[in-house]
Amino acid sequence: MADTDADTPLDPSTTAHAQATLRALLARAAPKMGLTAAAVDVLAAHARITLWRRGQSILAADDRRDLAAVVVKGAVRLVCTSPGGHQMTAYLAGPGRLFGVAPSLERPRQALFGAVAHMPSTVALLPPGIVSAVVAGLPPGDALRLLAGSWRLLSVLLHDKCVLLMMPLRVRVLHELEVLARDFGRPCREGICIDVPLRHDDLAALVVATRAKVTHALAELRQLGRVGVVEARLVLRQPPSGTHPFPSRRPIVTAAPMTVFPDFQVPPPIPVAP
Repeated sequence: MADTDADTPLDPSTTAHAQATLRALLARAAPKMGLTAAAVDVLAAHARITLWRRGQSILAADDRRDLAAVVVKGAVRLVCTSPGGHQMTAYLAGPGRLFGVAPSLERPRQALFGAVAHMPSTVALLPPGIVSAVVAGLPPGDALRLLAGSWRLLSVLLHDKCVLLMMPLRVRVLHELEVLARDFGRPCREGICIDVPLRHDDLAALVVATRAKVTHALAELRQLGRVGVVEARLVLRQPPSGTHPFPSRRPIVTAAPMTVFPDFQVPPPIPVAP
């Protein structure tokens, strides 16, 4: 790990509150993940609560440690760097999301994706081997449910990223905003407020585009009435009833919000116009 606050002593009340939140997040996800109550107890009991400042590296892409972690509060960027040094954000993980190096029964594997605190965040670090031990102790049916859900989830994420790269930038930006509104949204008078700090650079890394092009796409979306700004937070608005968000364009991406990670449900694939 890079320069971190992971070893900073925490106030006992802060630690207790974070541990209670972690346990609640794991218990909520357990039925969809195939985790038993005993597995939730083991993960929660062995987790170490840590604090991270914005921009701090939690996990490097070339890390080979057996590290798994759960976001308790805040947001963590899962990033990938090209050979040319350009960085993209594969996903912005919010509370309840598990990330890290996949458990392996063989030699240590490379992380491939780095993890960076997007904002001041609380993260529960799981000790080496604990995830492997929990998975190994699951009943066969629960283990299969965990495997099937993970496989399906990763397949859908890969499909969505591939399809989005073939779409107009404005549609890509709108889709990523819908995903962020699903994971970090809260209702407000103007629509759904995305309650996480977002700069144009952050969106550019999510949709794999330049900052200037993302700024232009956001201006178009604001002109169409789909996006607004309230108290330094982006707000996603629904189009007027009976209209399509992009006049003169055929529908490409469904505008229905997906409910994927909080309860570990699998989102539907993005339909592509013929």
